[in-house]
Amino acid sequence: MIRDEAEKISTRLQERLGQGSSGGSGVTAAVEATSKRIEFAAPGGARPTVVRYKITLTGGGLVARLGLDEAEALLDDIEPDWSADRLFREIRSRGLPVEAPD
Repeated sequence: MIRDEAEKISTRLQERLGQGSSGGSGVTAAVEATSKRIEFAAPGGARPTVVRYKITLTGGGLVARLGLDEAEALLDDIEPDWSADRLFREIRSRGLPVEAPD
């Protein structure tokens, strides 16, 4: 269910960022999943795996990885005419990291 929520947020971000008079911001949104096995064994079962979902925004030579709550809050504030620069300035203003892609 959380994966579905992540996909919906990613799709909504992509749609919002693709609007505007200039044909879009050039930013792409994708779901990133990371998993980790917990280092203890549950009685009678295997070690549980924790999966974390993030929304990765890429564009204008920059990348931001947002938690689902952060991405949803950003979605509410995005204007259709935002450029990649404007989007990443907003992300930085919220105290979230923005980096150059690997």
